[in-house]
Amino acid sequence: MSVPQGDLASSASVPSSASVPSSASAPNSASALSTALIIGTGLIGTSLALALRQRGIHVYLHDRDPDALAVAVARGAGVADSAITGVDVVVVATPPRVTPDTVASALRDYGDAIVIDVSSVKGQIASFGDATHDLSRFVGTHPLAGREVSGPEAAQADLFLDRVWVLTPTHVTSSRALATARELVRLTGAVAVELDPAAHDRAVALTSHAPQVVASVMAARLLNARDEDVVLSGQGLRDVCRIAGSDSQLWEEILQANASHVADVLTDVQADIEAVNRLILERMASPVALIPQLAAHIIAAGGKRLRPLLTLASARMCGYPAGGSRHIALAACVEFIHTATLL
Repeated sequence: MSVPQGDLASSASVPSSASVPSSASAPNSASALSTALIIGTGLIGTSLALALRQRGIHVYLHDRDPDALAVAVARGAGVADSAITGVDVVVVATPPRVTPDTVASALRDYGDAIVIDVSSVKGQIASFGDATHDLSRFVGTHPLAGREVSGPEAAQADLFLDRVWVLTPTHVTSSRALATARELVRLTGAVAVELDPAAHDRAVALTSHAPQVVASVMAARLLNARDEDVVLSGQGLRDVCRIAGSDSQLWEEILQANASHVADVLTDVQADIEAVNRLILERMASPVALIPQLAAHIIAAGGKRLRPLLTLASARMCGYPAGGSRHIALAACVEFIHTATLL
């Protein structure tokens, strides 16, 4: 099994409403954890196993895919989970569609262990369960780290270093469970952030899931492109389309699980693109007059947070000469904002 990548979200700023520790503890200091079971040996699961092994944690591995499991074991991520009697923590690193059932099984089979998941959508996990599941031992989490390639072959022990790792405890989460989740995050070198599950899903729809769709749509425009056109591709196109190479089946599961929030973002993006396109069509004969209108539209869409970008510094970032005219500088700002916010 492998899990989806959170590459775009991994570079996002920490939300102002999030709970962030003032400083991170050294990841190689003594830990209260000694054993862990990782269910799912894809990119995230195997990377986590490698990171924990480096910190002296004894790691067991499980995967329904014997080939993926064999690769993870061969890479030194841990040992196959034959006859485990008990562990400190169970990490469910499976695809979204099977995560709830796998979490439920882990809570049942490992009666004293803390169970966490690393799925990129938290609402469906937070709402599952019944009286037969001890949800006080469960913490939903999401490491905002990943790559555009998947599988245990792509795993890296430092994948989570200095990355945000979201914890989504609920009102029934025990203090022991939350402390265990925080300790696991600390061991990887990541930064723990607490969010409500619904707030998390709204945020990643904007910072990760919708951008994945936009990148894939743009990449699809190139399928029938002429060779002489594609040869002119620059770094900008590569940056926009890079994550389109991620696992399509996994992303289909993510989009289904977070459909409502992603649809809201894409609706807004569509409206922005349509508005800009109308301005372009209306002002083709007068491109200079178009610039202030584009800027006004983007400012209105982005609010006060975008106003500081409309400066000569933005023009310099886009490669325009510092002494250029006001319209050239403003055009550079619009280009920069359009790339940063609409795409």
